[in-house]
Amino acid sequence: FASKAVAIIQRSDRLLPSFPNETGIYVEQWFRQRNVCVLLNTTLSSHNERQCITASGDVYTADVVYVCFGMKPNSDFMVANMNETTAATNDDTSNNSDNDITQKNSIVDPNGFILVKDTFEIKENCTEEKNIDGTVTSANSIFVVGDVASHSSNEMKQAYYAEAHGHVVAKNILAMARASSSTTNKNNFFLESYPEIFTHDKSNEMPLVYTVSLGRYDGSLGFNGFVLNGPIA
Repeated sequence: FASKAVAIIQRSDRLLPSFPNETGIYVEQWFRQRNVCVLLNTTLSSHNERQCITASGDVYTADVVYVCFGMKPNSDFMVANMNETTAATNDDTSNNSDNDITQKNSIVDPNGFILVKDTFEIKENCTEEKNIDGTVTSANSIFVVGDVASHSSNEMKQAYYAEAHGHVVAKNILAMARASSSTTNKNNFFLESYPEIFTHDKSNEMPLVYTVSLGRYDGSLGFNGFVLNGPIA
């Protein structure tokens, strides 16, 4: 669509600020070489489906506006279900609506993402005891992974991490299932923790792995500080 005028409005001083500088520079050059208008250090005061207005008052009108920032997690159904469960449990003790607010705040973070433990069990109502032999007794069987999960790592929302979450949860569900079918260790089982299961050190972070696609034959590939740009990526 070479005949189309395209503009990218970026608040920071470079594109892709969460990735290494080499990737941001390469991607910006790729766009500029194709006559894309790249506006850096530009903040929006408002926007809709057809128009963007910057903080300085500049107006950009378009056939379509793609909003590529912010994320609203689809967690309302979880909050509602947990509130209903709590209301039913506490029906004989209190009818105070403040209980719902407290319950909601304990389930999600301020942005609506569901708070999880390192095992990816939902934090709310999760009782856990570590036994002498290192096994864990847990009373929670609700797991949350992927974009909707709020983990202490504060990592980016990427498919790579979501897949890793899934591996952890699969192992933990199997551990629970084996324990429940056991005649001697029903309540004793070991739950894997994230990211320790991959890094083997709780102080470490998961590696930064990403691919930025620039059409069919170009892109930027990154692994922590290593960046490979161009068709080979």
